[in-house]
Amino acid sequence: MKRLSFYLAAAMLAFACCNKNSDEPANSNSSTSTTTNQNGNSQQNTNNGSDNSSDDNDEPSDTEDDGFVVVSPKLGTGDANPIIDYMFCADPTAVEYDGRLYVYGTNDHQQYEEAEKNTYEKIKTLVMVSTDDLHSFSSDPVKLPSPYHFEANELNFINGTYVYTFNNDWSAHDPWTWGGTKPTACSMNYFTSKTPLDYDSWTFGANYFKNTGEYGLSWSNNHTHLHKYQGKWYLFYQSAHLQEGFGTDGGFRSIYVNEIDVDEDNVVISECIATKKGVTAIKNLNPLSTQNASTSAATHNIVFKETSETGHTIATVGSPCIRVKKAEQGIIEVRNVDFTSNPDIFKCRIRGNGSIAITTGKADNATFAEIESSSDSWQNLTAECQESLDGVQTLYIILKGSVEVDTWSFGN
Repeated sequence: MKRLSFYLAAAMLAFACCNKNSDEPANSNSSTSTTTNQNGNSQQNTNNGSDNSSDDNDEPSDTEDDGFVVVSPKLGTGDANPIIDYMFCADPTAVEYDGRLYVYGTNDHQQYEEAEKNTYEKIKTLVMVSTDDLHSFSSDPVKLPSPYHFEANELNFINGTYVYTFNNDWSAHDPWTWGGTKPTACSMNYFTSKTPLDYDSWTFGANYFKNTGEYGLSWSNNHTHLHKYQGKWYLFYQSAHLQEGFGTDGGFRSIYVNEIDVDEDNVVISECIATKKGVTAIKNLNPLSTQNASTSAATHNIVFKETSETGHTIATVGSPCIRVKKAEQGIIEVRNVDFTSNPDIFKCRIRGNGSIAITTGKADNATFAEIESSSDSWQNLTAECQESLDGVQTLYIILKGSVEVDTWSFGN
């Protein structure tokens, strides 16, 4: 599996995702993600680009078509959820490999590009984002207790105990004869057992995650993945809350994450509270190392395009919303950028007609570095920093015109 450079950003997970488009090979020192076809085939996926034009205005501009504006719930807020804000995905699961966490989800965006409602038949691929801050079976089938079962089954093994989690249905769950407190509608529940092949050994634990609508997010079906990463437990889940920024109510979902308290000694899972704020940083980003343009905490009017190098993406101006025809500039927000040394120059690999500008603190603050491009070929260009950079900063990378950006870094 290709190693992808990614990081858990402050008050959030900073994820990058890519969408299928053809391009020429790009730099291998990159942060990226990939889209995985369930059938193992290569195919076009999401986020079609749009017509672009240059703009000399340094102020971030909205993208409109008949009054509709795509709005990120994360840009400039410090909120971490959803983990990506430029496409829809759901049904999270995660795998840790070589110190990085790879999160997979159902590609709801394919349905979104084809229809007003999420009826699922257009979904043919999975989405994968990553972060660092079997074959033969022989046994008779054994039932697991899952009262008022609906979907989203998962089995974990914690401290010698099997933990079975599942999503129950939308009913009132009457009668409830399994002990504990009766779970709420369309919520996540768990049972535990040390002898999983014995049906009677399973004990109801709790309703550990209610429907996201009960936490002030949007109501939708419920699906979680429980995962321990670098000493902490996290719950990946889905919500339809990002829809509000896309002006739709078709049932398109996004993946969120919050910390969850798991008592490993007694194998007790506490209730996870869904929040927009999300999780806190476990590491900072080093701006002196080459960063891929797809590394983002939040975006506005940005499309990430795959290159011919598997798992590598470039950024350009556009919109993930099919109802918006034109975007003149896009913004990439990158959090927890740690300037331990004061750099003199900003460097990027860029092509196309337009510019890339850098601000800190807010997208519309004064530009401290800017590079203009007028070539259809890839160029490695630099610009002097107009002010000192020290400490941990939030960067805003502003693309204007038809430029495409591959990688960036700072230096002396």
